[in-house]
Amino acid sequence: MRPFPFANLLIAACVAVCCDVPHAHAFEAGAAKTDITPPLGTPLLGVPERMGRGATSVHTPLYARALYLNDGETAVMLVTADLYEIPAALRARVLELAPESIAPENIVLAATGTHSGPGGMERGLSGRQRAGRYIPELVEATASGIAESMRLALAARQRGAIGHAVASQTTLSKNAAGADVPIDEQIGVLRVDDADGNAIAIVANFGVRADIAAGLAPYAFSSDFPGLFCDELDKLTPAGTMAFFLNGASLDQVLANPEDLAGWEQAVSVAKLLAIFVKGAANQIAGAEATLALHQSEVTTPPVLSPGSVPRTAPLQHVEIGDALLSFLPGTPSVQLVLELRNRSLARGYATHFTAGPANANVGGLATRADFARLPASAVMHPLGPGAGAWMVTEVEA
Repeated sequence: MRPFPFANLLIAACVAVCCDVPHAHAFEAGAAKTDITPPLGTPLLGVPERMGRGATSVHTPLYARALYLNDGETAVMLVTADLYEIPAALRARVLELAPESIAPENIVLAATGTHSGPGGMERGLSGRQRAGRYIPELVEATASGIAESMRLALAARQRGAIGHAVASQTTLSKNAAGADVPIDEQIGVLRVDDADGNAIAIVANFGVRADIAAGLAPYAFSSDFPGLFCDELDKLTPAGTMAFFLNGASLDQVLANPEDLAGWEQAVSVAKLLAIFVKGAANQIAGAEATLALHQSEVTTPPVLSPGSVPRTAPLQHVEIGDALLSFLPGTPSVQLVLELRNRSLARGYATHFTAGPANANVGGLATRADFARLPASAVMHPLGPGAGAWMVTEVEA
């Protein structure tokens, strides 16, 4: 692939590297992925107008990617799945099928947020209205595929190291609410190496609404931009390096169009540019045997006008990797919320803060009051209303 000239300049100007502090235990890591594309006819989820209609084709396959990390005392299994969300029934079954050596509370299940993933995994009436009929066989098959990726990652574990970095961009994204509203310029990067310094995995954290394929092929399964980015990063890295995508401020941040292209070509161009940024940042990371810590709480959601539209409780997880903090939110965060959480985390002494969601559950859009005044207050996207952002900040602080 021919590099974009301005991307290289931006990488040189914007990459800031934060390295982890080594400790006495042997750090282990492993990565693997499995195909979790459901059969055609499975209801689609991500665009309300589909009303749970079934998929008629596959635009791009759906994958579950698992990253195993162990510092000798704490083991963490991070899974990213090409799904719109992580339904409660799916999460429960994954935890039942997961390798016994991993504590259930140390498993993080993050959806990439694709608007072209399967429904069919919501038991409640409101969930079935948007996700189609409940299909227990689909829950079982998807959970089995995710659990298999975890077993393969565990089997592939080897002595390793990890580090983190951030890059900055101003041309790849825009705010759907208007040009005068901030974007999240940060691109977060984790690099996991083997004992010889070869990359096992590169994890990117970037916020974007993954709905390009839904507009072009409305009744097709697609991993959308997250899967496209992983494909582009794979082209820039040696065989054996696995790309991961953690979605961030995808409630209101969408793809920009720096090359003035249309449709899928726009997504391809931004994916290539983002892959160049991420690879440039990863090249600057000097990994170490970092300490890990995972914190989980079960938060109670605020009252809503429509009981049953959101779960009464939801998992909130944070993973510390050295002096980096990764927050996994049970909903889709806005740019303003991500920036607020990052500022508070940095003020508490963390060198870097990444936000990912929806993870482990989905309570809907996590918008601040300012966001709510600008964005359509859809009952589907924002069931918690304008107080969702403040509620999430309070829970993260706690």
